[in-house]
Amino acid sequence: MLRVVLEDYYDADSLTPLDTNVKSLYRFLPALFNERNSLGNIGLAGEQLDEKAHSSFGYHLGNDVFNPYLFSKQTNYFYQTKIPYVQVTYLNGPRKYQEIDLVFSQNIRKGLNLTAKFDRFSSEGFYLNQKSIFSNFELQSNFVTKNRRYGILGSWIIEKYEIQENGGIQSDSAFLENLSQNKLGLEVNLRNATNYSDRRRVFLNQFFQFGRRNEMNKSEYHSMIIWENEVNILDYWFDDTDSLSDFYLNNIAVDTSIHFAYDQNGETRYNTLLAYSYTLPNDIEFRAGTKYLNSQITQNQIDSTINSTSLLFEIPRFNVNRFHGALSYELVVDGFNEDAEELNIDFGAELWKAQSLIVGVGFESWSSLPAYNRLNYRSSILNWSNNFNFIFYDALKFYITSEKLKLGLHARIYNYDNYVAIGSDFRPVQFDGTNSGYRLELSKLFSVKPFYLDVNLVYQNVDNPDQIALPEWMIHGSLYYKDFVFRKALEWKIGFDYYWNSEYYANMYFPLTRSFYLQNENLVGNFPFIDVFLAARIKRAHGFLRMNNLLQGFLDQNYMMVFPYPMPDRGFAFGISWDFYN
Repeated sequence: MLRVVLEDYYDADSLTPLDTNVKSLYRFLPALFNERNSLGNIGLAGEQLDEKAHSSFGYHLGNDVFNPYLFSKQTNYFYQTKIPYVQVTYLNGPRKYQEIDLVFSQNIRKGLNLTAKFDRFSSEGFYLNQKSIFSNFELQSNFVTKNRRYGILGSWIIEKYEIQENGGIQSDSAFLENLSQNKLGLEVNLRNATNYSDRRRVFLNQFFQFGRRNEMNKSEYHSMIIWENEVNILDYWFDDTDSLSDFYLNNIAVDTSIHFAYDQNGETRYNTLLAYSYTLPNDIEFRAGTKYLNSQITQNQIDSTINSTSLLFEIPRFNVNRFHGALSYELVVDGFNEDAEELNIDFGAELWKAQSLIVGVGFESWSSLPAYNRLNYRSSILNWSNNFNFIFYDALKFYITSEKLKLGLHARIYNYDNYVAIGSDFRPVQFDGTNSGYRLELSKLFSVKPFYLDVNLVYQNVDNPDQIALPEWMIHGSLYYKDFVFRKALEWKIGFDYYWNSEYYANMYFPLTRSFYLQNENLVGNFPFIDVFLAARIKRAHGFLRMNNLLQGFLDQNYMMVFPYPMPDRGFAFGISWDFYN
C-alpha cells in the first residue's frame, strides 16, 4: 500500500507506505493547531496568522478564506495498491457537527489505480445563522508503466458549500455577561445572509522519461518531459434579503432603493505547464518550461478575460554528499501581471549525521499584482476598480532541523513594499513605502517515555501592525501519555492540546466580500484554549474522545479569535477511522 502527494509524483522514491501511528483525528478543528484564526464554527472563514496570509505571487481570484475545508493538491494523496483499500471516517461533535470521509482505492491492473473520495460535514454552530455544510467528491486515477518511462495522473473534483453568515454577535457585553450554555438567545448582526460555492476541477498530468537510466536511481532516466493541464470552473455567490440592516448602513453608503445584498463571482480558468527536465549523474535535476493561463471571469454579469504566459527555470533537487538545495525562478512575459517574477532559493547541509542535524538558509523574492478581487469587485451595494502597483516581497530565511532530536528552528526576516490589505471601509487599500518584520518559530518534542510534550512557539513582529495584523506570540502543542497495552495490540494516548496567542487587533470579517479587514478598536486573544483527548488504535481502527474548550466558563468569557465571533463553547466530540485492506 503506497501513496504519494501530487507535487512528488515525478519522483520514484516518493511513494511511501501508510502511516500506522495513532491518527490525529481529534484535531479536527483546523484553526487552533494550524496557526489560523476562526469565526467559531467549523466551516466558517479563517485566515492564516502570518505575513503571507493575503499576498502571494501570481494570478489568483482571491476567494480563499474557505480553502482549508476543500481538497488540496498539496495534501491530496494518490495511491498504488496491490489489494483494494477502503478508509471510513466518522466524526461527531457539539451543535450537530457530523462528518463522514470515505476513500476507496484499487489497482484495476498493474500500475493503473482508480480511487474515489467523498467528504461531507455540517455543523449548526452555537449561535444563530452559523450553519455550515461542505460536500467534496473526487474521482482520480494514475498509471505508471513498469519501467516508469511513462506516467499519467488525472482527477475530477466537485466541491460545494453553503455557509450561513451572521456577521458576529451584536453585543459583546451581553456575551461577556451571559454564562448560560445556550447562546442562541444572543442577537446577531445578520439573520438571512449566506455564502455559497460550486466548484469543479479537472486536472491531467503526464510525464515521459527517455534517455539513459539514472545511475543513482534505476527507476529514473536522465531526461523527462512534463505536461500538466488543469481546468477550474468556480462559482461563488452571496445573498442577503436585508441590505438595509444596520450592519451595512453603519459601514457602507447603501442605495436605500436596493433591498437585496448580493454578489456573484464566476470563473472558468485553464492552466497548462510544459516542461523539460534533465538529471545529471550526481542527482542534480534541472527543469525549464513555460506556463499559460486563461481565465474568464464574471462579476455580477460583467465579463473579463485574463491571459498570462510565463517562463520558469527550476532545480527541484540538488543532492551532493551532505549538501542539498533547490532553486526556482518564474517570470511572467506576457499578459496579465507582465514582468512579475518570483525567485526561491534553498540550501542546506547535514552537519551532524548521527542526529540528522541540518542547517540551511533560503531566500524568497517576488513582485506581483494583488489578488484579482483586490483590483476589481462588483456587488449590489459595494464596488471598486483599482489600479494598484506591484507588491514587492523579500525574505531571508534560516533553519535548523533534526529528525532524531525532534527539533525545528526557523527564522524569517522580510520586507513588503506597496502592501495591499482591506481597509476598515471594506475596500482594498495599497500602502506606500516598506513594511518590515520577522518571524521566529521553535518546535520541539520532549519525551521521557511514556510521557511526551510537544511545543510549538512563534514570535513575530512587524513594523506597521496597522497594515499587517498579527499576534506577537503564539504557543500551541500537546502534553500526553502514550503507550501500548494488551501485548501491543492497542496503542493509546491521553492528554491535552493547548493553544494561546497574545492580545492584538485581529482583522475582522466582512461576509459579502469574503474577506478580512483591518481594525484598531477591538482587542482579542490572551485566552488559553485547552482540549482534553483520549485516542487509541487497535490494528487499523483509530478512535478518539475529546472535550473542547475545557476552560470555558471558568475564566473570563473573552474567547474570541475574531471580533465579534466567539469560539465554540465547551463540548464533547468523538470519532473513528478504519482502514480496510487484506
